[in-house]
Amino acid sequence: MFCDAYGMPVPQNVSACVAREQRLIATNCQALARRAIEPQVTWVRQGYLAELRARLRWTEASGL
Repeated sequence: MFCDAYGMPVPQNVSACVAREQRLIATNCQALARRAIEPQVTWVRQGYLAELRARLRWTEASGL
């Protein structure tokens, strides 16, 4: 639906593309938190990285 809305071709392996972006988001969030940048510091303290990892596991297992 997203790709159609933006007139983009649908990738062959959607779940791999989504998982790659989720990994990037988690990496960036962690890096910003380590540099004491808000709101990432608060997000990490509140467990957001664990939530991101859970989403990543779901994405990888879903085989979209």
